[in-house]
Amino acid sequence: MGLFAAVSYDEGKTWPNRRLVTPGSSGKADPNGYLAATQTRGGNVVVPVEIRLHDPGRWGTYVFVSPDDGETWSRSKLIDLGGHGHHDGAIEAAITELSDNRLMLLIRTSLDRFWEAYSEDHGYHWRELRPSQVDASSAPGYLQRLASGRLVLVWNRVNREGAAPTLRSAPSALYANGSRSQREELSLSYSDDDGKNWAPGVVIARQTNGSICYPFVLEPTPGELWIWTRYGSQPPLCVSLKEQDLSAMQDAVLRRKSSGGTDSEAGSRFVERMLSVVATARQQNRNVLELLTACCRTRLDGSAAPSLLPAEADRRQLSFLFNDN
Repeated sequence: MGLFAAVSYDEGKTWPNRRLVTPGSSGKADPNGYLAATQTRGGNVVVPVEIRLHDPGRWGTYVFVSPDDGETWSRSKLIDLGGHGHHDGAIEAAITELSDNRLMLLIRTSLDRFWEAYSEDHGYHWRELRPSQVDASSAPGYLQRLASGRLVLVWNRVNREGAAPTLRSAPSALYANGSRSQREELSLSYSDDDGKNWAPGVVIARQTNGSICYPFVLEPTPGELWIWTRYGSQPPLCVSLKEQDLSAMQDAVLRRKSSGGTDSEAGSRFVERMLSVVATARQQNRNVLELLTACCRTRLDGSAAPSLLPAEADRRQLSFLFNDN
């Protein structure tokens, strides 16, 4: 199966003049790869694509580069981490451009963490292939550089928050050496130094005994994040966050670590919702204590509770922490 590229000049109404990026003879090109495409400041369109390899069966990643909006394409050398299995190898890489114009890949593996690779020539060659500091389940993440310059990563961590370590699966056709495939929780982190260091991950979505994975992140306006997932979660996950919420979310992580956490699922949900109320009230410049006092009074006298919705006519969706309750 070949992989094609097309450019639309009418806001996506038509897609003429498709171009062959890679022929099927080079291996199965997984269409998931194009979802991580980026365009550099210099204009290169850069697309990581996983290719099926043989003897033993596994996945490797090529990076395709077009300097002319998809008219012509060049292919990097193969990124091959080994492995053995239908889902094993170097697969489904996330990509972003760094502030110094280098490109960075975060590559899905079955090795309990992302592997990272860097390109200094706009995607044509990749060096410094090594394990990243980000622990990860066998599932892809999504990288997004915000208008502020901050990097945001959304992904499935290798273990659930506060839970026992995820057990490695038994050897199978998917992973000859097993894998850890925790997909019940989706986490978010950010980096202010081009991925050298990452803030502690915060769980933004949970699907107990289910799956919520393959995230996407869009910044439609500066400082506003839309997050959704391709797989799992019924109904589908759609979260809106403000960039300023990220620091409040990290405050919640630090609070949990300093307080010792909660003793029950109900306690965790209570803390989540209270922290969400506090962050929302502060975002609206409302006095948190007065708001909570008013809520308690309405409980006693049966009156209508105060609303967390903003008063403006053009109400925007509030930030929230999604959970499955």
